[in-house]
Amino acid sequence: MLTTEEKAFLDALYQRFARIVFMYSYSLLQPLPDAYSTAEECTQDTFEKAMTKISILLRHESPEGWLMTTCRNITLTRKRKKWNRTRIIGTTVPIDESHPVADPHDFVEEWILKNDLVKAKEELLGSLSKQELAVFQACYEEGQSVRSTAESLQLSESAVRGTIQRIRQKAKQISPLLFMLLCCILRF
Repeated sequence: MLTTEEKAFLDALYQRFARIVFMYSYSLLQPLPDAYSTAEECTQDTFEKAMTKISILLRHESPEGWLMTTCRNITLTRKRKKWNRTRIIGTTVPIDESHPVADPHDFVEEWILKNDLVKAKEELLGSLSKQELAVFQACYEEGQSVRSTAESLQLSESAVRGTIQRIRQKAKQISPLLFMLLCCILRF
């Protein structure tokens, strides 16, 4: 469970460095066609790792250096996997579809409960439009992919992606920590 000091530290770190981490990741991913969305995911993964390694990060002499190094490692690993997948099978396959993975939903719900984010989640749900709420429920609560959510709600995949982006932005305004946690689930 995060202390108030750890939450404040993470919030400040995110507010100050999220854009810088994203731009660094994006620059490393060029010229991949999906560099923007992959950079967003790498940024989220970087701050997710910061959250899990908070005790180390609090004592680190250069937290921003730790973030940038972590971002570089995550980004280059993701880029290498995409390149290898393309080289071997001739096309890219989303990581989520390449092998079964543990459901991160349980992890996120646990963090929400442990870190007093229940009110922030309720505030987020109250701020969502009907379409945003339907997409949130399908992707977050039911664990559907973007494609199956689009089919079940009779929307285009790009409309679902745009809706997920709006949900992320609303979560970010309410609580950066909630935003980071939900980004573990609400991926493109």
